[in-house]
Amino acid sequence: MWLLLCMGFGGCAHTPLDKAINQVAPDYSAKKPATDMPMLGHRIVTGGLDTVACYQGKVDPNTGTSWDRIKLIYTGNSEADLSADFGNTIKVAMAGSRNINSTIVLEGLAEDQLTELYMNPRSTCAASPKARAEYASESGFIDKVVVRAVRAKKVTITALDKGSMRAEVNVPVVQGVPVHVKGSSSAADDESWEGTRLYFAHLIQPFRTTLVSKPFPEISVPGSTGKLQECAFKITGLGDNLWTGALNCDGGGPGLDNLRARFDEPDGRQTAPGVSYSVVVSPSARAGYVDVEVLKWIVEQVR
Repeated sequence: MWLLLCMGFGGCAHTPLDKAINQVAPDYSAKKPATDMPMLGHRIVTGGLDTVACYQGKVDPNTGTSWDRIKLIYTGNSEADLSADFGNTIKVAMAGSRNINSTIVLEGLAEDQLTELYMNPRSTCAASPKARAEYASESGFIDKVVVRAVRAKKVTITALDKGSMRAEVNVPVVQGVPVHVKGSSSAADDESWEGTRLYFAHLIQPFRTTLVSKPFPEISVPGSTGKLQECAFKITGLGDNLWTGALNCDGGGPGLDNLRARFDEPDGRQTAPGVSYSVVVSPSARAGYVDVEVLKWIVEQVR
């Protein structure tokens, strides 16, 4: 069990959750604020985690972990630290004093793991011309991506004295059922929430993504074909601001796949481990034609 103490005089340089994760697993970092979302496949961008998962892969929700339970102590004027660590998920309940004097124990720990990463061919990373320009450089672009997320199945909060504000769990956020358990002394008050999915730590690893693309201007429809390396694409139809098409890949890739998207928005498929294809179709200046761009994404872990 890991015990962290934050006295809260003006706040800690690092919060109790930061320090706990650093002690138990230095390669991991605190997921702040802790929520019920694992955020696997999300990149680290300026200001924190990207709002969308640019990477997908195989998800194992039951990866074992050697972590024991983690115990945090918030005492004194440490409301800001509690808010930074847990946001709306665990917050103070008004009860007289402005000081917090509570322990939070996270236990029943497990990990979700993302493996065999590939670029999500429908993501904003595939759609944004700015992002595509970064990945299209000769050396590609290195993203830092969340590949493991640690969750607590049980949260126990103990108010150490009745004269202080206590912390409490926002049950709808953690999707748990509160079970009230009296503390061992008359001054203590324990509450436990079982069955929670509270993600509070993650492992971030670097991946190099390289983009190879090929434009096919003024393609007549339907039935015209363009090929980029092992995959060929053809338009099968046009609708009101919509297109449909098919991607056919050689060398053991998937067979004919039906693609469908709005103009200027990507659709695509994973075609091999670490490889995916996107297609973007735009109206051409020439009536009855479309401009097509076929994009191949190659993702490799940086060792």
